[in-house]
Amino acid sequence: MGGSKSKMVIMFVMLLIIFKSGWSEGCLDHERFALLRLKHLFDDTGSYPYDWVDGEGAIDCCQWERVECSNTTGRVIALDLFEMYSGEYSWYLNASLFTPFQQLESLDLTDNKIAGCVENEGLERLSRLNNLKMLNLSENSFNNSILSSLTHLSSLRSLNLFWNRLEGSIDFKEFDSLRDLEELDIGANKIDKFVVSKGTTNTTKNVNFYKLTGFFAIWFIIL
Repeated sequence: MGGSKSKMVIMFVMLLIIFKSGWSEGCLDHERFALLRLKHLFDDTGSYPYDWVDGEGAIDCCQWERVECSNTTGRVIALDLFEMYSGEYSWYLNASLFTPFQQLESLDLTDNKIAGCVENEGLERLSRLNNLKMLNLSENSFNNSILSSLTHLSSLRSLNLFWNRLEGSIDFKEFDSLRDLEELDIGANKIDKFVVSKGTTNTTKNVNFYKLTGFFAIWFIIL
């Protein structure tokens, strides 16, 4: 009888160890601190989101609104930062502030009045995030200069540039290095010509969904 109880205790302990090793107890400290820095970047009053606080009872940032973490690693995998900015005027983003989130898969920056990026701290910095698959930059004020920095984000599958300040002629080759891209939305911009060069291969082959409607009709030209 005693032997059976001992076996049950051992099995229970082993199950606890397995369960604990496969389940995270909360977010990592350096990612929590990075989120607090982002909070002050988007809201200079430091009040929103209300549960993004550095204090007792708020240590697990995986429980914070707008944040999603992996159940197994505790790493941040998604940030929904749409309509976070509280300021009145357009501003410039320091993309390096997102690099602590090494397992980030989805980043939504919709409608934050972003005009561009700080010099030498552009969106190319996000190339360090090898798991980043979805980037939503819609309803901001990015112009054509953003395109060169996006070429570094080869892991992207979905890119949303809807309603920014893209204009004039855009060569599809700008997106050619995004080999895994499946969805591209550049609607509601002032693009009047979209050029697909003969040298453009990867993007035209892989992207299967486009939203190319804008304020002006877009003409495709094969060169």
